[in-house]
Amino acid sequence: SESIQIVVLAPETSGLRALRVGVKPLPCAGRATAAPCVEICPVGFVKTTKPRYPVEEVGWHGDPLLAYLDEVEVRPNECQPFWVRVTAPAGASAGEYEFELQVTSERGARTLPLTVKVWGFSIPKTGHLPTFTSLYQMPRFIHGEVEMESLWRFLLERYRFSYGNLYSGGGYGPSPN
Repeated sequence: SESIQIVVLAPETSGLRALRVGVKPLPCAGRATAAPCVEICPVGFVKTTKPRYPVEEVGWHGDPLLAYLDEVEVRPNECQPFWVRVTAPAGASAGEYEFELQVTSERGARTLPLTVKVWGFSIPKTGHLPTFTSLYQMPRFIHGEVEMESLWRFLLERYRFSYGNLYSGGGYGPSPN
C-alpha cells in the first residue's frame, strides 16, 4: 500500500458544502482482474494544547482518518485534506493503472489523474521489523463499537504491524500466524 493526500482549499468568501473525493473506475468492487484498490477518506483535525515539555506548535493538526464520512463541509479559506490509499492485492499484474480522482461539491467538480505503477513482486504478508504499539485506549477514539481483538487483527493484517505490545512486552492475545 502507498498513500497520498489531496488537499482542497475553500474559496476566501464562501465555504464548500458536500465536499467529497471519489475515484473512477470503481475502486475494488466489481473488478474482474486483480487491479489496485483505491480508498479515500477525509482527514479530521485534533486540537492540541501546550504540554509540560517544550513544543514548537500547538493548535489544530490533521490526524484522524474519518473513513465513516462520505463528505465534509469546509469553512471559507480553510483546507481540507483527503487521504488516498492505494493497495495492490497479491497477484496484481505488473503495469500502470489509470484512475480519475473526482473532487465534487455544491460549487462544481474537478477531476485529477492518478497513475499507479504496480511492480512485478509481492510484499510478504507479515512484517519482519518490530513495531511495538499500545492500543489499550483506542476503542474510545474509534467510531462505533469495535472489539479490541478485531482492531488488533485489522492493524496486524492490513498495516503489517508486528505482534508486540510496547508496555507488556507480550502480544495482544493469540498470535495470528
